[in-house]
Amino acid sequence: MFTFQKFVIDHYKVQLVMPENSHAAELFRIINQDRETLSRWMPWTPNIKTVEDEAQFLNYARLKMANKNCLC
Repeated sequence: MFTFQKFVIDHYKVQLVMPENSHAAELFRIINQDRETLSRWMPWTPNIKTVEDEAQFLNYARLKMANKNCLC
């Protein structure tokens, strides 16, 4: 797993990592849990309807970052 940054806030250890396909199910659960709020700032939210959709988005995002392209 590629880690961008590690830091501590209060007693929480935080790692900013490049999402991987193994994260897709948990990310989908989080999106589903707060879909309405997330959709205000993340325009892709309505398109993520399944864990597979999330995995495809992660692949897309990694490819764009590897090519140093915007996720716009």
